Amino acid sequence: MDITTVFQLLSDETRLRILLLLLHQDLCVCELTEIMKESQPKISKHMAKLRTHKLVLANRNEQYIYYSLNPDNELLINQLQLLQPSLQDQEPYQSDLNVLQTITEFVCTRG
Repeated sequence: MDITTVFQLLSDETRLRILLLLLHQDLCVCELTEIMKESQPKISKHMAKLRTHKLVLANRNEQYIYYSLNPDNELLINQLQLLQPSLQDQEPYQSDLNVLQTITEFVCTRG
């Protein structure tokens, strides 16, 4: 994939938010909808586009499909790692990370 396509995909705020969250951990659509306060159809539409371009991978775990960044796409991962520090204190990215941390703590304590 060329860098122009990566930047075109990153130019959409919802996709950028999803990818930045996946930089931290694998998530399912239901978790993404909760974190981002977006509808399930909207998140699913963006996930389909990200899967089509092979930016994310899907892994089924019982009834849930968990998405992760495609580790073979070094260009994407490098760009996200460069962007993350400058965005982590800005909204909506800061809120996304705060909710992600809350969800992660809840899941870890359910054990």
